[in-house]
Amino acid sequence: MSYNPATGLVYIPAQQIPMGYLQDMDELDKRKVLGFNVGTSLNKTMLPDEKAAFKAAIAATTGRLVAFDPRSGKVAWGVDHPAAWNGGTMTTAGNLVFQGTSTGRFRAYAADTGRQLLDLDMQSGIVSAPSTFRVNGVQYVAFQTSKGGAFPLVAGVAGGATRKLPNIPRLVVLKLGGTVQLPALPGTTTLAWNPPPQFGTAAQVATGKALFGRYCMICHGDSAIGNGFTPDLRVSGTLTNADAWKAVTIDGALKDRGMVSFARVLTPADAEAIRAYVIDRSNWTRANLPDASQPVGR
Repeated sequence: MSYNPATGLVYIPAQQIPMGYLQDMDELDKRKVLGFNVGTSLNKTMLPDEKAAFKAAIAATTGRLVAFDPRSGKVAWGVDHPAAWNGGTMTTAGNLVFQGTSTGRFRAYAADTGRQLLDLDMQSGIVSAPSTFRVNGVQYVAFQTSKGGAFPLVAGVAGGATRKLPNIPRLVVLKLGGTVQLPALPGTTTLAWNPPPQFGTAAQVATGKALFGRYCMICHGDSAIGNGFTPDLRVSGTLTNADAWKAVTIDGALKDRGMVSFARVLTPADAEAIRAYVIDRSNWTRANLPDASQPVGR
């Protein structure tokens, strides 16, 4: 958020992210030594097995740049964005407002009217707010790119267009008359999506769903739909092998890569229930949401 004393307007990176908040937490929801402890029940708020619900989540998750007049309490102008989790704003004495978007655009607007003056493709999402500085009389605008933050991790299909955008951590510095071009985008990886057949019982899948929501969703997405910068478990090579899955989730085989052991909160039977749930999700999303939930390579 930023304020321009010349226009008297506050520029707010607003967003709409629908989510259920439940107070009737059970034992699984209580604070644990591992997991995302936020005081609400994530495992009970995952999307149901209805294509309409997934499509509604995509449509409802949006962002907006709002120019708000605190004196009148009214919106002076606004710009809609197709996805949430857009960058912070910066406004300058030159009647400009700058903002990056989660869909990889960096834009400048007239601070008084909202007229778009600049639109650059930055190849990756922009979460940070830009800053400006001057060196030897030359003014620069700097910002970072990347698909950071909790929302892209947990969003699943609600991430919309941001899911397929590459994650490129980069510091970008602009100036008038600058001639440097961004390097070519890295090649994309097409992931083979051939889910193994379901092996778990309905009760086992239900248990796995609750445990996945409690311990796994925060990094691997609602309904196990990945985001492109943590592994999409629906296409994991360990899905077909119970021992390999246990080696990662319980034994900590990948702890050096950030996936620690969950043995303190999960039993081997719990891990197997989660595997059953992820296989169920891989089959269901491939059959019902092949485009919206297509696994994204890192």
